[in-house]
Amino acid sequence: MNKERRGSSRLLFGNSIFYVVADFLSRGLHFILLPIYTIFLTTEDYGIQNIITSFNSVMCYVILLCLDSAALRFYSEYKDDKYTMKRFYGTAMSIICFFAVAVVIGCIFLQGILSKLVFKGIEFYPYVILGLTILVLDSIYTLHRRILEAQQKGKTVAVVGFLAVLFSSIITLVMIGVFKLGIYGVLIATLCTSLATVCFAVIDIKKNDMLTVCFDKILAKKMLSYSLPLIPHQISGYLATLISKIFLNTSNSLSTVGLYGIATQFSSVVDLFQDSVSRAYRPWLFEKLENKDVLQKLEIQNISTLLISLYTVIYVGLGLFAQEIILFMTASNYHSAWRVVPILVVAMSFRSVYYFYLAQCLYYTRTSNKIFIASITANLSNIVAASVLVPKYGMYGSAMASLISIVINTCIMIILNKPNGDIGYKLLDLLSRIFVSWIFIFVGIIPCYIYSESGIQILLFFYKIIVACLYLFWLWIQNRKKIYMYTETSSILELVKKIRRR
Repeated sequence: MNKERRGSSRLLFGNSIFYVVADFLSRGLHFILLPIYTIFLTTEDYGIQNIITSFNSVMCYVILLCLDSAALRFYSEYKDDKYTMKRFYGTAMSIICFFAVAVVIGCIFLQGILSKLVFKGIEFYPYVILGLTILVLDSIYTLHRRILEAQQKGKTVAVVGFLAVLFSSIITLVMIGVFKLGIYGVLIATLCTSLATVCFAVIDIKKNDMLTVCFDKILAKKMLSYSLPLIPHQISGYLATLISKIFLNTSNSLSTVGLYGIATQFSSVVDLFQDSVSRAYRPWLFEKLENKDVLQKLEIQNISTLLISLYTVIYVGLGLFAQEIILFMTASNYHSAWRVVPILVVAMSFRSVYYFYLAQCLYYTRTSNKIFIASITANLSNIVAASVLVPKYGMYGSAMASLISIVINTCIMIILNKPNGDIGYKLLDLLSRIFVSWIFIFVGIIPCYIYSESGIQILLFFYKIIVACLYLFWLWIQNRKKIYMYTETSSILELVKKIRRR
């Protein structure tokens, strides 16, 4: 049994590494190619891509009905019954294909309304039609990817994902650099990539005899009873993002949407880092809460404050130097995007606290089923705030709406955890560390808003380097005792475990 558990743990750890590395490689490739993309694509092109991508993110859940989550949930139940598993997979695929056709027909039928409300300034033919085709293909592959994840084939998922990004990047460069097709070329490249992933799915299904074409009413009822309640939680964030971009488009322009898209692409690095660390933190926390180790609260407190300190290095670095990075990596018509990045970094920094309390909430069953309250409320507030702020302040208003929604989401998550008791988090300590990082960002970046509208000024650049070095020095002073305490706590815990074994 112990060998099986160790094997399972190694498999879980290995799959986690595959996913994280693949995510970072994919994101890194996008950043490396960003200078080329921004040369050949206008800000309006980026605006079109952002609107279509956000629309597809929402409609994907309408097509999938969260059946991909159901596939992940019920795989362990049916994996030893190949006949039922094949019918389960076949039924899920049948439902998805039916809703995919329904969504495409519905969008074509309502194209007049959609062109006014969602796709203002975007030609329905060919851009939106290409986007809908990509949506259908991606929805089909998403279900298959979930099945592979359920089978713990992390390496396969990661390799296919990275190859898809690499393939898409190469075709995109050819389409926009050689054939000069602009956003049309980007959509064609994305379509080819989506088609390639579906071809892989079909080959894999046939090779491993994974699916029976059917519609099993009993299985359909079981999977839908699980998946349908997940839709509001899953869709709310994407819907809020889409509506915010629609407000930007209608009150400003597609170019503004494109600039904001570039800004969010940079600020999302913060969340990518936090999310990756959080995926490793959750099982560690669950183990601590399960085993109830001596000095558990102190260790959780140490780890959470040290992680926050690590996060703040990313906040301060990106907040201070976003201007130089964007000016260096993008064409001149994208340079103004840097001005909104510090606001988005501040918004994303609040999510670090959210991730800690989310992990606690997920551990306790009495609160895990209430998480949707936080996400739905926060995203409704995002929509309301965007409707008020975006028409007045453009992409700054959209960034402020995101900040408001993340703060609300975090506050509700903290309140939801009240019944779970104190596990070691020191909220005021966590927030104070974030607030101090904001002060350093503010001190370092304000002169750039005043004196540096465009172009890199050497004096301001070195000034920000000094501010960053001062922050790192302060951070070291602040955390010396924590690091020492953590080292000592680990030694005490090991000593206690040895005594227990004796």
